Amino acid sequence: MAEAAFMRMEGENPPKLEGDNMGEGAKLFHALESAAEPELLMADMTSAQLAAFAAYQTKREVIIF
Repeated sequence: MAEAAFMRMEGENPPKLEGDNMGEGAKLFHALESAAEPELLMADMTSAQLAAFAAYQTKREVIIF
């Protein structure tokens, strides 16, 4: 299920922030944002994916505020 959501995101162009992990974090952020049950996707994420997501989310909050 998580892989299907991430594969859907491959065709989209989420906004990128600085750093290599920011692109991955953006993909994960948007996949979770559009998921019916984001908790299930997060449970399947690797520690690297969770770190990329957290870094992107933090950077995004800084930019917004």
